[in-house]
Amino acid sequence: MEAKIEKAGAWLRDHRWEMTLVILALALLGWAMPLYQSVPVALSVVSSGEEYEAEALSSGPLPVWLSTLFDGGTNWAMVLLLIVLPILSILLAVGGKFRKGLMVASSLVSLVLGVLLLISPSLYDIGESLTQLGGAEGGLAYWTGTEVMETELDGGAIVMMAFSFFGAAMALASASEREALSVRNLAEIAILSALAIALQFIRVPVGETGGSINLGLVPLAYLALRHGPAKGFVAGAFVFGIVTCLTDGYGLYTYPYDYLVGFGSIAVFGFFRPLVFPKDRAWTPWGFLWIVVAAALQSFVRFVGGTVSSMVNYGYDLFAACAYNVIYVFVTGAVTAGAILILYPALGRLEKILPVERGKGAGNEQASN
Repeated sequence: MEAKIEKAGAWLRDHRWEMTLVILALALLGWAMPLYQSVPVALSVVSSGEEYEAEALSSGPLPVWLSTLFDGGTNWAMVLLLIVLPILSILLAVGGKFRKGLMVASSLVSLVLGVLLLISPSLYDIGESLTQLGGAEGGLAYWTGTEVMETELDGGAIVMMAFSFFGAAMALASASEREALSVRNLAEIAILSALAIALQFIRVPVGETGGSINLGLVPLAYLALRHGPAKGFVAGAFVFGIVTCLTDGYGLYTYPYDYLVGFGSIAVFGFFRPLVFPKDRAWTPWGFLWIVVAAALQSFVRFVGGTVSSMVNYGYDLFAACAYNVIYVFVTGAVTAGAILILYPALGRLEKILPVERGKGAGNEQASN
């Protein structure tokens, strides 16, 4: 019996990539099941087109299928959540057979998808998606009738969420199967994460809902460039993100968009590691450009997370949410890029003097990247 278990374990280790694809594909079974249980409502404008009152149209919740979400037209929030993200995670996993970095990206997309599904009743209760349940007119807006709607997850969303989390873990295992996490690497990650937490307390506040301009992302950007996107995501989304969420004091309900997505976006820098720190030289003139590109993409991902948070958690409409977040997110991104650009030649020399320790077989992994 023990020999059979050991043999099965060896088979699973040898077929991580195939198992990842199967698990992520199984998430799509959610499409064939009700995604939510929700009370249909009739809505009326209260003031300035930015607030609604709701009246229930039924005595109890009814099943909401994928097709129901699009009865009133294109629902972009649900297109992204239920269609784009799960399919994107599968496509990235397919590419992960040839480039390990794409498998890491698949893991990150699947993890974000699982978290967004977990809180999707709140997303579903807000704004444009309301048009699918009873006549709201206008764009994205804050709605105070959540207690009337009583939206809850149903089997489809639960299945998709469970397989997304499972697939994220399997994809990460597949991506890191030949990489060791040494004591020195752990120490570096801990020091850079602690430095990021300390620097974010030196800030310039923007607005009343937690935005600020600070240098906290600089150590995290270097961490992602040095150790890759997976470790960058863990440090940004979980270590830095959770500590910052707790110290900011706005409540754990703000964590998924503002912190998980917002600071997890630092992983974007990790995908540019081979371009910023080439093997044959300490630094390259093109590296300056790639740092700017990485900072722009990272800022955009954080901007999306912050904008959704402003609408869902604070009641901003779409224009106000974009206007508020664009002020500090892209300025912070520019400050982060500027600091890394100034330090780039010195960081490149450090990479040659003190390269990242990698496990057995890492040479092959580097070649594949």
